[in-house]
Amino acid sequence: MEDQRLLVVEDEPVTRMMLDAQLRTAGFLVTTVESAEAALGLLHHERFPLMITDLLLLQMDGLTLLREAKALDPDLEVIVLTGAASLETAIAAVNLGAAGYLRKPASMHDLITHVKVVIAKRRLRLDHLKALRQLGTQLLHLADPAETSYAATPPEQRLRVGRLEIDPLRRRVVVDQHPVRLSHGEFDLILYLARHSNCVVSVEKIAREVLAYHGCTTDEARQIVKALVYRVRRKVEPDPELPCLLISVRGAGYMLTSDDPDSF
Repeated sequence: MEDQRLLVVEDEPVTRMMLDAQLRTAGFLVTTVESAEAALGLLHHERFPLMITDLLLLQMDGLTLLREAKALDPDLEVIVLTGAASLETAIAAVNLGAAGYLRKPASMHDLITHVKVVIAKRRLRLDHLKALRQLGTQLLHLADPAETSYAATPPEQRLRVGRLEIDPLRRRVVVDQHPVRLSHGEFDLILYLARHSNCVVSVEKIAREVLAYHGCTTDEARQIVKALVYRVRRKVEPDPELPCLLISVRGAGYMLTSDDPDSF
């Protein structure tokens, strides 16, 4: 039941009580607090798989809480639930690693579904890491460690798109044989586009299926995804100003493609 624990940060008493009751009815183990400071106090000595927080909190705002909470526990997933939604805060939340961004009044059905999806993705990611560590330990007994640094995942399970090689198990991206450090959100974008390589994916679909952002307009989705694409390009493109791997298709979306012209 460890991955059913939720931390809810909401300073409005009625909303806090409603969230507590509805999430408990859905089977989650809920801890509620009314301030960012109380949430950080808990996170210093307790682990939660997921935190739901409002943006407009007293003293410390939700974005500051998001940043400090992720610093304490990088594996913590955070869903921002707010009535003060704006494009700027949505982009800021993406940049800080939020797993989702829902506008109030969001239906409890949408929120609970969203929570289940985020927890399932977190569980899968941690299971992959656990399997990788176990496999790596076994390989250490069979070969020189220097020879096993990238051998843990069978080649057939890696994805190759142009100069990129993506290891879904290790959540690792290599560009021209050089590993690239990506955030969870950046890796999720690369992996999703790699699984749809040479196909244009709309910004609405990326916002919904990669970032788990529901209810945003096309313009909002475009700006949110653009900010994430900008960060990814700076890490994987030889020239981020002239992208040849993660390209935009005007009015349609983004596509991950080979930079080899013969591949078209």
